[in-house]
Amino acid sequence: MQIKTFQFNNFIENTYIVWDKTNECIIIDAGNNNDQENQTIKKFIEDHKLKPVALLNTHCHIDHILGIVFLQKTYNIDFCANLKDNYLIDNASNSARMFGLKFNEAPKINKNIGEGDVVKFGSSELKVLEVPGHSL
Repeated sequence: MQIKTFQFNNFIENTYIVWDKTNECIIIDAGNNNDQENQTIKKFIEDHKLKPVALLNTHCHIDHILGIVFLQKTYNIDFCANLKDNYLIDNASNSARMFGLKFNEAPKINKNIGEGDVVKFGSSELKVLEVPGHSL
């Protein structure tokens, strides 16, 4: 497996692309929040000939969800997160306004993930561990 880390938005949040030898990838905590950041992540994916298959979130604080809708629309992929974080998504517009962030559309979780679930991409698997405390 390979991992690329990006630092996006005013919070300098970490966004990760994880891929394997098949070039299928997942994007974790998509925080890209403007045209430049959107193009940065898109260019990396294109330059490395990656095929995004899912968006995965560790939690859904505003800085971790800013790029979800852009990437869903660009790659037609599911947003996987724990439904317990829906309250954060529901309040995302208020959070963005409070921090002066551009935020147009709240994402919707397409696939609930929780303790013990396995996220598969390419020939790789990631096991979900719930570690509450930061957002729950």
